Amino acid sequence: NCPSIKITSPSTLPGGVLKKSYSYQLTTSGGVNPVTWSLVSGRLPSGLSLSKTGMISGTPYQHGTFTFTAMAVDSCTLKPQSVSKTFTLRIDPDCAPLVVSAPANLPAGTIGQAYSYSIPVSGGFPDIGINIIGGNLPPGLSLTRSGVITGVPTTSGTYKFTLRVFDSCPTGSREVRKDLTINITKLCPDMVFIPSVLPGGTVGVPYSVSLLSSGGTPPVSFKVVGGTLPPGMVLSSSGILSGTPSGEGVYSFTVRGTDSCPQGGKTKESTFNITINRKSVSVNITVIPPAFRVPRGGGAGQSLKYIATESNGGSLVLKSTFGQFIAKDQIVGRIDRPLTINITNGKGEATETVQIPVSVIKRAERMGVTRITFRRTFTETSSKQATFRTMALPITVIVDSDVIITTEAGAPLSVTRMQIYFDNHRAEKTVRRNDPTLKAYVDIRFTGSGLLEGYWEVDGRLIENVKQHIYYGRTITLETPDNIPLPTFDVGTHMLRFVLTSPAGVKVPEAIYYVTAEEFKEEFIISLSSPEDNSELTFEPLEFIWLKTDGIDVYLVEFFSTSTEEPIFSAYTRDNRYRVPDRVFWNTFQPGMSYKWQVTGFGEEKTAVGRSPVWRFSFKELESFVPGRVLIVTHKDQVNLVELLINKYDLKVVKTYYLKSLGYRVDVMSTKRDVPDLVKKISAEEGVVIVQPEYILRTMTEPMSDMQKIQKILNLPELHNRHDLKGKGVTVGIIDTGVDENHPDLKGSVVRRENLIESPYRPEIHGTAVAGIIAARINDYGIEGVAPEAGLFVLRACRQIHEDASMGECYSSSVAQAIDLTINEGLKVVNMSIGGNVNDTLVSRLLDEGGRRGIIFVAPIGNNPEITEITFPASHPAVVAVGGIDSKGRVFPNEFITRKADLLAPADNILTTVPDSAHNFLSGTSMSSAIVSGVFALAVADRKSPDLKNITAYKSDLCACAEKILGFKFCVSPLTSLK
Repeated sequence: NCPSIKITSPSTLPGGVLKKSYSYQLTTSGGVNPVTWSLVSGRLPSGLSLSKTGMISGTPYQHGTFTFTAMAVDSCTLKPQSVSKTFTLRIDPDCAPLVVSAPANLPAGTIGQAYSYSIPVSGGFPDIGINIIGGNLPPGLSLTRSGVITGVPTTSGTYKFTLRVFDSCPTGSREVRKDLTINITKLCPDMVFIPSVLPGGTVGVPYSVSLLSSGGTPPVSFKVVGGTLPPGMVLSSSGILSGTPSGEGVYSFTVRGTDSCPQGGKTKESTFNITINRKSVSVNITVIPPAFRVPRGGGAGQSLKYIATESNGGSLVLKSTFGQFIAKDQIVGRIDRPLTINITNGKGEATETVQIPVSVIKRAERMGVTRITFRRTFTETSSKQATFRTMALPITVIVDSDVIITTEAGAPLSVTRMQIYFDNHRAEKTVRRNDPTLKAYVDIRFTGSGLLEGYWEVDGRLIENVKQHIYYGRTITLETPDNIPLPTFDVGTHMLRFVLTSPAGVKVPEAIYYVTAEEFKEEFIISLSSPEDNSELTFEPLEFIWLKTDGIDVYLVEFFSTSTEEPIFSAYTRDNRYRVPDRVFWNTFQPGMSYKWQVTGFGEEKTAVGRSPVWRFSFKELESFVPGRVLIVTHKDQVNLVELLINKYDLKVVKTYYLKSLGYRVDVMSTKRDVPDLVKKISAEEGVVIVQPEYILRTMTEPMSDMQKIQKILNLPELHNRHDLKGKGVTVGIIDTGVDENHPDLKGSVVRRENLIESPYRPEIHGTAVAGIIAARINDYGIEGVAPEAGLFVLRACRQIHEDASMGECYSSSVAQAIDLTINEGLKVVNMSIGGNVNDTLVSRLLDEGGRRGIIFVAPIGNNPEITEITFPASHPAVVAVGGIDSKGRVFPNEFITRKADLLAPADNILTTVPDSAHNFLSGTSMSSAIVSGVFALAVADRKSPDLKNITAYKSDLCACAEKILGFKFCVSPLTSLK
């Protein structure tokens, strides 16, 4: 028989813990092994199981008491024996330790201010209970069931209480008790600075003022957190502003005071202005020469040098906006050209060339005088670079030069310029061996009368001495001697010079000719007819005529500027005359400039068989103001004054408009009187704010030329694609001729337009070109502008003077209305690709107001290669003056004037939009100005608005300026920076 089987494990099994590993082996006695176990009723906790061998194991995921019955069956061979037993197993929860991490001293509170603090509790078994079992909370505060102390305290003091925190652990509740403290303070009072206005100081005089505060909780510490203290002065932490100021001006700075409030120092900021006045200072200006002679015919300009000294060795800027000619205490003429003297370390100088108008000389002669005075009044002013400068009384210095009117013979001889050239108008020529016809010429520009001495030389060997008395005139042309021809018997290169020995000081011109081995064959001489040599012509298309010569089949007529050796235009004709086509004329020549022309004849074998001499011609300057028109500016409510002026001076109203930004009324009047004389008389009338001619400004472009893309210099793809900087949300003002808003590259870019002149609005070349450079859309059609998603506010203040020319003519009244509209519209960037040799008072007032309101005005410095002063409005302090530069780093229009520019930008051969859905290449500083305006539009769109101080700090370098503002590389290759 098999022995009986019995379960020996206890009915109550060892307990377990929730989520912790558990194992227990059920056991038997007797029976025959192996014994097989199974669960016959009840259940085990979730996560535990009973194996066949009787092992209960696993990780329980339920807590509580579980009852189950297990059966054991042995392996008796006769008949397996079985036995069952009921068991009880308890699984307890895992109760983590209860932790209260609040600091003993809870955050302080303030009477009348909301307080909230949540007691940090961790561990334990939910639910967590919390209450106060000793002490008291501050009045006004209470403890929520979730453990937050909240409320508005009403009474100051230190409050101690005992906090009890307990949990609901099934194995027995745990609790933590903690003693806590809350400090409630009174509200700290606000501070007020005393004094609110600081007394002024003087350069070099010790200064000391105490900045005090009322209210707050002492002690109070002081610190400068913005602006600039006067140099030489400091602010101590106790609020003493002291030191010896070394720089004059108005200084603005912000001071922060911090008190000792127990619940955290309270701060107060206040901005102060302090004016530091200069010591007593005097300025002396000497003009050299103090007197000069001028012939009755006007003569050449006189160079005047102004040398200024300042008594304290300081630095300041003196500016004269115009010069006056005075005879018998009466003003007989005026030059509207500003002149600036920058004084540094007590010294400064400036130079100008004064051209005495013939009208001034004639007025003086009618008055019976031969001596007049040229007067400039210099007044201390601020420069663009200055951030502040306010003086109690600006320094004013009057400087006079005596002008002695003589006959032409009475003025001393002065040579202003020499230019040497061969009969091809160039300073170089290739000739055949033994050519006896080789001639060279030197144009000598001069004033006055006297003895001219010099000599011709070739390769350093004297050819002929020249000694000649010359009498009044402007230019004399000398030629190499006929009896001593230039040597052409040696093959090779030869250097020809004309050396001037008296008057001395003029640069010696040079020319080069190359002699070939081919022997000379004589050519025909072609005689020029019209226009006559040295003619001064009205600026309009004209015809050139020469005598017909037998043996010549085709003529080549070539035109040259006085500053280049290559033709600016040439054409072939079989006739002995050539009329310059209108389109060629308007895009090739400019008013006020001198040119030369020459004709070469070709035979049937297409070789040159004849040549003309080189003749010179020039075009008269265009009018600087509209004849018969004056602008009278009054305050808008002075209607009676305007009526009085109309009746008194026999005026007729052409147009009346109002300038909202200045509160002015402007009446454009017509008159039959002399405009300058009328302006002088009306300016003396009480109540008249401004009276001036209707000045004419003009757009600035150069002739169209070969391809040169702006992208070769500016990194537009980097701007538009990688940085997604396209000018979105910015509107740029364009004061110019009309814009073709239906051009495919400009559709949608013009958000508003205004026509401010009398002729109907129409698309025009210059305005359309400027608009394309600034904001041509990216549309896979033509070009892309610098700011392709910017909007354009087009203000047509100029009219295109000819259908084939890009030149536009603008007027004081239309430009003034345009600027007024940009101010009222709140624009940030305004492009004005216009200029003139005037100083427009009305437009200047508006530029001052626009600059004060944060507008960046941009304008070109001019295109004339002979200019020495920046044109208006670029010369105005509130305007960014832009010069040109080409892809080879050459400046435009000349190095002297570009040194006065604020920035340089590409100026040559810019591909841009023109009317009728077309594109063309334009050059000139107008295009440079448009590029800079586009860059500023990008900066404004990127919320990095530039200011004049930052712009002028870069010394003409647009690349460095743009990279500083935008924060990344702007140019493909750097532009030349003039230092």
